[in-house]
Amino acid sequence: MSTNNIIFKTKAGLNRPTLATLDQSQLLEQTLLTLADVAPGVSFTVKTQSRDKSHTKAAKAYGGGEVYRHTLRGNQPTVINGDTVYPQITIVDRTFAGGSLKVFIGFYRLVCSNGLTVAVGENLKWSIDHRLSSVEQLMILSRSIAAAWKNVIEAQAVLTMAAATPVVAPAIIDQLTMFSENRRNKLKETLYLARPQDNVDTAYGLYNFINETDRELARRGSTAYLDRDTEMLATIMQLAAA
Repeated sequence: MSTNNIIFKTKAGLNRPTLATLDQSQLLEQTLLTLADVAPGVSFTVKTQSRDKSHTKAAKAYGGGEVYRHTLRGNQPTVINGDTVYPQITIVDRTFAGGSLKVFIGFYRLVCSNGLTVAVGENLKWSIDHRLSSVEQLMILSRSIAAAWKNVIEAQAVLTMAAATPVVAPAIIDQLTMFSENRRNKLKETLYLARPQDNVDTAYGLYNFINETDRELARRGSTAYLDRDTEMLATIMQLAAA
């Protein structure tokens, strides 16, 4: 197994710890092998996107790098509140110094182009440090994928509960401090665009509406919303229960 070990230097020439960045084909191979064990009978569609981050301040200081996003979507959907949703696991690998490998769970909604990211249990996401050897990273990746799939299955029950949880949409949006005040106001202003089938008077429907609306406002191709979305539905549920 090959390892890409690189000594990164800052502009000032200071040595950084040796980092082991994973070959992306190895990463996907290990992921699919793990899923074959923990999700027998489920096949996955794999989509990979990459973005060159060499122009950013964080990557430029260490010689550049890329961000890879691998989406693995299961072929066995479930229906929640009239929505057909497909379970999926998303892996984001930042290959430059200071970056890490992260695993997120979620669902793809057939009714729109966005993907739900729903976290259940103790872990919201799984993060793997590139300062570990490639062998150690692959071992942790395998355990993370197995745990992520277990959480995906549990998340279906959470979504079903959210679909039955009533909310007052404007009041909930006002308390979503993960967004700026300006963004919260814009979200409230767009509520009139909600269709009856959006069910924004439920936690599930409001989450979907915010997710889809804000994704249009955010920069296309960004992976930043994945971190945000892991907390948003849980926050809406907590606010609804308060």
